[in-house]
Amino acid sequence: MILNGPGHLLYIEPKGSCETPIVDNLTRKLAAAFYKGQSNGCRYRGWHHSACGANSDNTDYVLDDARFTTNSLAIHYLSCHRSEIPPEELAKVASLPEEFDNPTQPDIHGDRGQTGR
Repeated sequence: MILNGPGHLLYIEPKGSCETPIVDNLTRKLAAAFYKGQSNGCRYRGWHHSACGANSDNTDYVLDDARFTTNSLAIHYLSCHRSEIPPEELAKVASLPEEFDNPTQPDIHGDRGQTGR
């Protein structure tokens, strides 16, 4: 399912293989908001395994500024599937607060479901 409403961020389903990871200011902005955010407390019965082999955990996350809810693969999608992200989703990331953090390797590669931060 793809959710692209005003309160959702990067609920997409990339179809392609992983691209060379992009770790730029957009990725760092998302990482900062994600790492300061928190789980929404809802646990789901399963995990998402994307076509490229990335694994999610079983919860959604409310980003630090509380405007958006996203999933545990958001950083992976932004860094490794940038060409598949709709422009309106990139604009949402660009609108995040001007804070930056370096994403972890598990988050870039989509292994949060196994290791977390």
